[in-house]
Amino acid sequence: TFTNAVSNSNSNYNTSTSTASVKRYCVIVGSYENQSGAERVLQQVKNNGYSSAKIVYGDGRYRVAATSFSDMQSAKASRNTLIKQYEGAWILDTQK
Repeated sequence: TFTNAVSNSNSNYNTSTSTASVKRYCVIVGSYENQSGAERVLQQVKNNGYSSAKIVYGDGRYRVAATSFSDMQSAKASRNTLIKQYEGAWILDTQK
């Protein structure tokens, strides 16, 4: 749940994960004003094989990150795959 969100010390973003924090570049497949909308999509994304998907909160939005990477090149490759299934997938730099 989001009450267990951990702060990414390098940014203003929080992630709903009980494991490692999200990496710098997140491939976002959905962005929501409320947590419940993001949680529904998060479950769908996980059911589609992205078991490490997370909710990233920042700027008043709950964003569903299907994948995250420490380098932009890997994030772009993942986005190019995800955009076929999730129209409008985009990359969030959590350190900006």
